[in-house]
Amino acid sequence: MKLLSALLLVMTFSVGATEVSLLTYNLGLAHSFVALAKERVPHLSKALATSESDIVCLQEVWKKSDRKKISKALKKIYPFSYTKKRSQQRASHAPVCKIKELFGKDKFLTCMLDNCMDGDADHQTTCSRITCGPSLVALRDSNQECATTLMAQVGKSTIMSMYTIFEPFVRPGMFAYRGDNGLMLFSKYPMSNKKFFDWKKQSTLNYRGALTANVEIDGNKLFVACSHLTANLDRTIPYTGNHHSWESENLLQVEDFISKVENINTPIALMGDFNCSFGDPSQGVESDFENNCSVIVNAGFSDPTSEQHLEATFSLSNTLVDPNEREVALDHIFIKNGTYSEAEVILKDVVEITKKDEVIMSNISDHYGLRVIMQL
Repeated sequence: MKLLSALLLVMTFSVGATEVSLLTYNLGLAHSFVALAKERVPHLSKALATSESDIVCLQEVWKKSDRKKISKALKKIYPFSYTKKRSQQRASHAPVCKIKELFGKDKFLTCMLDNCMDGDADHQTTCSRITCGPSLVALRDSNQECATTLMAQVGKSTIMSMYTIFEPFVRPGMFAYRGDNGLMLFSKYPMSNKKFFDWKKQSTLNYRGALTANVEIDGNKLFVACSHLTANLDRTIPYTGNHHSWESENLLQVEDFISKVENINTPIALMGDFNCSFGDPSQGVESDFENNCSVIVNAGFSDPTSEQHLEATFSLSNTLVDPNEREVALDHIFIKNGTYSEAEVILKDVVEITKKDEVIMSNISDHYGLRVIMQL
């Protein structure tokens, strides 16, 4: 049935239509949150350099050093690129937390020190979410800004995190990774009118937004956007923002996204990890923030991921995904004013990764990539 659908799509194209290969890929370079981040960078760079896509949207390249390595690896293949400088949001006062709020019976940092200090940073982050989660919820309810700032210290050691939140003279940042948005956009074709859709006011924990540009390919114009929307963290981190829930925050970003592109008449490709998934029993894919995905489709966009019944891009078959997670298709390339001939989930190979002289068989990201061949 999938093959028949693809053949019918191909038959509808006019002769001489221009093809462009689009790739969106969440690299999962969230150090201390997704395992083996440092060790995976060379493998990711190699995979991207051989992807053969024309336009590439990357997410979760949070650290400046990782961004430099990937840019260097792709420079010859993709001479045109776009990134946006980090922009941190500061707490309203310093220190943002009081010692008594974090230390003592049933307090978060006491729980961390008692239960989570063995092992590496990846273990400590997981332990803080699971073992000390109730303490974090209590902190959120008593001091929302303290809880938000504390969670934004992901990637730092426990000692550095404590120093930051108890610093009396400097207001700490409220976004993780120093306010980096984690986005990178690469193209084999020149990009013009580059702009950033800024969702700082609709962001909690991570700075959300979208890199956008116009690309001209063989005389055809294409508007591309590269984004990463708020994730559903209900089962790992309590919501500490100002918009009721992770889902509500995601929806605000979706609605602003649509409002900014609704009057564009040229072909449009919205690429990225939208952190929403249409349920698809035929592929074992579960729904997640499905109503938010529907808002985009209802605005006239096609979604190859769901239309072609593709497998999950955040999958339990991935070695880096916690077995307690769900099978969801979070990554999308939404298309409007154009069509597509192919759509496939790629970059699923398991490779040998070495860490401290130990060889580990692992995927290179906790997400799989999504490639779509678009017709302009």
